[in-house]
Parts: sequence; structure tokens; C-alpha cells
Amino acid sequence: MTPAATTTAWSGLSGRTGSPLPAVLCVDDDAFILDGFRRQLRNKFNVYTAEGPREGLETVSKNGPFTVIVSDFQMPGMNGIEFLTRVRALAPDSVRVMLTGQADFATAIAAVNQGNIFRFLVKPCAPLVFEKVLQAGLEQHRLLIAERQLTEETLLGCVQALVEVLSIVQPEAFSQSNRVRRYVRQIADGMGITIGWQIEAAAMLSQIGWITLSPHLLAKASASETLSGEDAREFQKHASAAARILEKIPRLDQVAKIIERQQKPIAGATLFESGDPVAVGSVLLKAAIDFDCLRSSGLSHDKVWQEMRRSNNSYLPRVLEAIGAIEKTEAQDEIRIVPLSGLRAGMIMEEELKSLNGMLLLGKGLEVPSSFVQRLGNYSYGLAPDFRCRVRIRPAGVKSG
Repeated sequence: MTPAATTTAWSGLSGRTGSPLPAVLCVDDDAFILDGFRRQLRNKFNVYTAEGPREGLETVSKNGPFTVIVSDFQMPGMNGIEFLTRVRALAPDSVRVMLTGQADFATAIAAVNQGNIFRFLVKPCAPLVFEKVLQAGLEQHRLLIAERQLTEETLLGCVQALVEVLSIVQPEAFSQSNRVRRYVRQIADGMGITIGWQIEAAAMLSQIGWITLSPHLLAKASASETLSGEDAREFQKHASAAARILEKIPRLDQVAKIIERQQKPIAGATLFESGDPVAVGSVLLKAAIDFDCLRSSGLSHDKVWQEMRRSNNSYLPRVLEAIGAIEKTEAQDEIRIVPLSGLRAGMIMEEELKSLNGMLLLGKGLEVPSSFVQRLGNYSYGLAPDFRCRVRIRPAGVKSG
């Protein structure tokens, strides 16, 4: 039975198509076992099934998110551990359960360690036990979502405060981090993966280490000069400096590690596919920063893409493919010239905006922050309200990144 057929027979995800039941995905290469799952669970869960791991990944991408995902271990082409590890990257909030006929302790340990799996069940599993595990999975999912929302509200508020300080102290670094954040989102969207708050925060704070640079090095970096020799080595230390600043803040340790590794070579596709926020985040951050630096040097999108493809396997093929799609997204944007009083949050600057005394207010490529628009209501930095700005506007319905 294909995922499409299953979707038709057991339609509706909770909160999306009117079904009040929580969505559960069961993956097995045995159609008879899947039939049994549907009969057993149909009155208590909104059941989706997929025959094998490939169809399972397709179902997660097309019909997710799922509250709980249950997978068999022994399947052709990809075992359950590999499948659930891939699922973790696609749908990190889904609770993952392994079901296998192999009562093997080593398999259980590998499943828990590699896939961050919630429960490990051995076939044949009593229906009552299976349902209790699914109910426990629902509760675990509820707790994960509640904790994540609390974490995001608290920590992202702290991150935003640091970003506001960066925008005042080092507007050039703030401009770059804002562009990098947008590119990270666009690359992730192009790859079909969801990034967690840690990666989002790492992109926002990726350049905060600039505040530790010496004045002469800061001047060169702000002017986008090519650095070499000792200057290049000193500049690279800003990532480690940022990590030391952030690791002192509770629960920002993973954010600090992502930033610290932002210019290190990729650890490999396997580690990336594990869904580990540090591995995924550092790969995305490096690609976004390199893309931004090349674009800021004046190269066209096509030239940048060609340059990155020649970089001796510095980037995963999937990442390069997603970068190639950024141009298509940007091509949909509308370029306008608006008065200073017409600037709105979310617009993207197509040129630098400076005050009359030469102070950089908004960098090229920066997404206009709401805080800047609010400050314009109090003072205009010596510029007339009808001062013209060249901006990029994303069409309605298209993600701004």
C-alpha cells in the first residue's frame, strides 16, 4: 500500500484536516502488519502507514508532522535505525519508536544512541503494550513542545537583546549576521529540513565575536577587504571568542558550538544526517557565510555558485543544490525605491543607508528590523523623511527566509 492510498483511506492530520486524533505513522515492509496496525489503532489515532523506509520518508515530507513515528528494524534498503535517524533531521519534534523481531541488546543500544529513539519494542508486541507506548509517546511529544516553546520564548528573547546590542555597536557585523540568517533559512527550506531554535540563534549571533576584534582589523573587515596572513588568522578567532561569550549563558552551549565551528570543514554526510543541531547548524552556517562573503565581494549568484562547487568538497551536494535555488527565490522579489518614512520591517536593503555624518544605519542586504522602524518614529538620523531608499520586497506568500 502506497502512502497516497493510505492518506486517502485514513485521511486527516490532527489540526489540519479536521481529525481530532493525533497523527501516527507506522513504517514496515510487511503489508499484513500494517493492516493490523490500522485495525488496532483506527479509533484512537489518525493512522498513516508506509511500506518501507523510502515511502516512509516521502510520507513524512508530504503528510507530516506526525506526533509519533513507529518503524520496523529489518527493512530492505535501509534499516530502522537509519530510517529514524533520517526522520530526526526531517521532523525533530516527532517521537520515534523502534519495533523489531530481533531481541538484540546491541541493536537496542544503537537505536537509542544513533536515532535518539524514545522506546524500543520487540515483536510480537501485545496490543495493550503497544498502545501504552504510543500514549507515552504522545505525552512525551506534548512535553517536548511545551519545553521548546518556553525555551524559545526565554532564550530567543535573550538572543534578540544581544543582537540589538550588536546592531548598535557593530552595524556591519549585524548586517552580515542578518543576511546569513536569511540564507540559512533559504538553504534549509531548499533541502526540505526544519531548523531548530539553536540553529536560528547561531545564525543571528554568528558575528557577535566582531566586538573582540582590534580597531585596525575591524576597519578592514567592515570595509570587506581581503584579509591574509596574520590578519586572516586573527579574524578567524572571532568565532571562538563568540563561543566563549555565549557558553556562559545557560542552555546556549549548542549555539556556542555551532558558531565556533562555522568555518571548519564538514564532518561528513552521515553526521549531518544524524540531525544533531551542532552538525547540521555548523554545515548550514559555513555555507551561508561563505555564500554571503562571495556575494558581498560583487560576484553574481551564478559565479558564487560555480566558485563554491569548485571548493574541493567543502560543501555537501544537497547544500549546493539548495544554494542554487536561492537565485530563483530572489528573482521573484520586487525592487522599489521608497522614502525613508516608507521603510517597513521585512524589506531588504539593496544599498547601504548612512546618516548625514556617515554612520552606517542599515547595511546592504539587511532585512529591515522592526526596532529600526520604531526608532524612525523618534528621530530620522538627520535624513529627511522623503530621503529615498532602494529596497527588495518579497511577494506575499513567499517566505522571506
